[in-house]
Amino acid sequence: MLNPGDEFYVREITKKIHENINSVRRELSNLEDMGLLVSKKAGNLKYYRVNKSFYLYDELYSMVMKTEGVAKLLKENTKKWGQISLVFIYGSFASKKASHSSDIDIFLVGTVSEDVLIRDLNSLERKLSREINYVILSQGEYQEKIENDDPFIKEILREQKIMIIGEMDVK
Repeated sequence: MLNPGDEFYVREITKKIHENINSVRRELSNLEDMGLLVSKKAGNLKYYRVNKSFYLYDELYSMVMKTEGVAKLLKENTKKWGQISLVFIYGSFASKKASHSSDIDIFLVGTVSEDVLIRDLNSLERKLSREINYVILSQGEYQEKIENDDPFIKEILREQKIMIIGEMDVK
């Protein structure tokens, strides 16, 4: 679910999750029967990928992102970064278009200790093997940009988001 566009073969999955190959095959088959996964054969390998048209895909993606994914890791660190009123992920991760090479875009509003933020984001980048880009605005800057219809802010606010802290009061 964290790499919805990628395909994986059975042994690759067993190595990543450190589980018995027969158990993995059985569960992959169950998930395929359910419709969450689709597979294709290439030579003697069977590749699996997430079926983005599965009727529960959006809900499952959101749950995984918030409980096991990037959002969880970010939320665990936010208290150290300062007085933050709003944090969300936007871009390809939030719009469910991320691939294994996609970066992660985060938006923060508040008073942030950028040195601590950078240190933590560097650590997260290594852990996730992904670049993390961020935008920081003070509460005043954020309000001013909204009031002035800043094109960048309007675009970000229009996009899909994964909320980490706070709520969106602007549509």
